[in-house]
Amino acid sequence: MNTPKNNQSGKSKKWIYLLVLVILISSLGYVFLRKEEVTKEETKTSTITETNDSKKDSLIQVIPNEQTEFFSKEEGKALLWYAMVNDSIVFYKNKGKHPVTGADLLLVTEEIIKKYKEAQKPAKEVAKVDPRTYKVKEMKIIKKKEKPVVVEKKVKRETIWNTSLENSKDRDEVSLFVFDENDQIDKALTKRLKEEFIKRDYFITEDIIYHSEMTPEIASHLKSSNVQYFDGNLKKYTDFICIGIVKYTYKENAYRNDLLDCTMNIEYFIYDAATAQQMFSEKDKLIGSDQTKKGARREAIKKFIL
Repeated sequence: MNTPKNNQSGKSKKWIYLLVLVILISSLGYVFLRKEEVTKEETKTSTITETNDSKKDSLIQVIPNEQTEFFSKEEGKALLWYAMVNDSIVFYKNKGKHPVTGADLLLVTEEIIKKYKEAQKPAKEVAKVDPRTYKVKEMKIIKKKEKPVVVEKKVKRETIWNTSLENSKDRDEVSLFVFDENDQIDKALTKRLKEEFIKRDYFITEDIIYHSEMTPEIASHLKSSNVQYFDGNLKKYTDFICIGIVKYTYKENAYRNDLLDCTMNIEYFIYDAATAQQMFSEKDKLIGSDQTKKGARREAIKKFIL
């Protein structure tokens, strides 16, 4: 039979065991909770690292232009970062490491901006130097001779008539006058008419009236066969007067756009120098083509035949 003392001792041991058990359980719980906190901390750290790594991969590159602000207007702080890659400057909006070289990005400076702008200027063309060398023993300055200006002096004549001419009595002579639209002598066509008349055995006198003395008034009377105006002088120097009146017009060739067509309309007639009786009258239309007006006119004149 247990005594009260023994019973009291047994109860004390039970409480001790219970206390130790509680302490042990508490210790195990603390260890478990601490381990869980450490695990969470490591997970958080890992997440932060991954976030930082992702930021590195999301660098925003900037290609500067006229509107790009490198520094804040208020405080003058740098707004961009840069990296040197193969002697080139690359700009970014955010801080980090260069994705290729791994170098830390640096804040821009005035010197870097100046260097970048200098690199963007177009390269100046270098003048090519002729490798050959020349030795100049003596330099001579040769002044270009100026051609003297020749002023044609108008010969002062006492009469409009070519008094060196004389009308021969044993042959019929013809004097030619070909006028353009301005009542000026058309020398080229006059020459062509002379050639044609000579082919047909006409005797052509030289110009009985000097070309330099020809006026619209004289031309008008010659074209209208007004022999009375000349007071018998026409007959004094020639037997017949041949008058030609010509008009030129131009247009593009219908088949070739590099050519011009010249249409020459000519009316010519012959009258007696003494009586003004008309002996012959004819009209003709000729077309010449060339790349210039002068050439086209020349080709039209070539086609003229009596």
